[in-house]
Amino acid sequence: MKIIINELKKGEKFSSRLKDKIGKAARLALSNKKGAVSITFVDDAFIRRLNKKYRKIDRATDVLSFPMNERELLGDVIISLDTAKRNSKRYKEKFDKEIVRLVVHGILHLLDYDHEKKNEKIKFFKKQEELIRLI
Repeated sequence: MKIIINELKKGEKFSSRLKDKIGKAARLALSNKKGAVSITFVDDAFIRRLNKKYRKIDRATDVLSFPMNERELLGDVIISLDTAKRNSKRYKEKFDKEIVRLVVHGILHLLDYDHEKKNEKIKFFKKQEELIRLI
């Protein structure tokens, strides 16, 4: 399994400790799946354009997932650093933990977990929290 971390937001650099946490979170969430996952960090303007184009929702969001369902590439996870920073303040969480949560959240969507229906939502967030506790 390969994890590709892309930092597209200008001026943002992750510490090696945070990169290690991102890698660990991705490997745990993927368990024994084969293939690569691309994780890209962007700003609110970029993720808003994606959200509008692909989900018809004209606002920024914290994370988007784009499954590829190919052998070599499972998919892309796009995370807004602007929204992650706001969320960490709002929920009184450390920024690193919020990033890890969003990585796990995005990968679970790549693995066909969803949270639209009540029973799916319970299963999704239970799995998400189980994985975060392991990191």
